[in-house]
Amino acid sequence: MLSRKISSCFQIRRISKSIANQTSSNDKSLSDTEKVRKLPPVTDKAQLQMREEFFRREQEWESRVDLTKLSENDKVIHQKHKFAAMSLHLSYEDPFTGLKV
Repeated sequence: MLSRKISSCFQIRRISKSIANQTSSNDKSLSDTEKVRKLPPVTDKAQLQMREEFFRREQEWESRVDLTKLSENDKVIHQKHKFAAMSLHLSYEDPFTGLKV
């Protein structure tokens, strides 16, 4: 049971890192602090299951995005959303309006 929980934690980190690595290191839409923020630790089995499901859905959603069809502004917003999701944030500041979305 413990080894499964540890394996799941590593899987969450791997998914998070793989999506974060898709962000270009030259991307000016994310600050340096946004690029290196770490996830809070998992405290129980229910939380672990919720995170696994959340990251699975985010990865599925990300796989459907065709960046070639997005405008430059849309790409910036997409990166902000991706960072917020991978950092387990429920919202982020829209870089163009300053509104919390």
